[in-house]
Amino acid sequence: MSFDLVEGTVPGSGAMLQLAAPAPSSSSAVPPAAPSSFTAASDAGFGSGASRAVAAPDSGEQTAFWRPDKASAPVLRFDDGMVVTVDEDIVLGRRPDNHEMVTSGGARPVPIADTQNVLSSAHAALSRSGSEVSLIDLGSLNGTHVAGPEATEWTQLEPGVAHPLSDGDRLLLGWTVITFEQPTE
Repeated sequence: MSFDLVEGTVPGSGAMLQLAAPAPSSSSAVPPAAPSSFTAASDAGFGSGASRAVAAPDSGEQTAFWRPDKASAPVLRFDDGMVVTVDEDIVLGRRPDNHEMVTSGGARPVPIADTQNVLSSAHAALSRSGSEVSLIDLGSLNGTHVAGPEATEWTQLEPGVAHPLSDGDRLLLGWTVITFEQPTE
């Protein structure tokens, strides 16, 4: 089985593929392109990257190489296995969709299953400023707690006060434990 590489946007990824040298074909609908690159700046799973297309000798085929230029976005790893990319501001809670940060378009809601009713509707938020990510308690009833990777005790956050996160920090929202992972740059 073979696939023809076609220039254009990769669906769902925000990535653009451009070929350096089109494969010769008498019925080719793809116009020749100048050498350029493949970028995936909005695809948090891959970060941004650069590639080059290389024509195989006399075969008319091309191979695209992709190498990430920088580390991908930080992630939240939940105790149930769910992983959420922190590529924008986030509101966590039982029903975070109605929080003003979400309704204004400034943050993405991340609902957390809560069978014990210990989470607030909008419990906490993660705010990005460059590569720094901060955790903010949104006035939750049962509080938002944080502990470093080696810590044995939880620290309760003061509502509304941003707490910068580091790689390996553990967050406690209700009974849900979440690990913050910051890729190295």
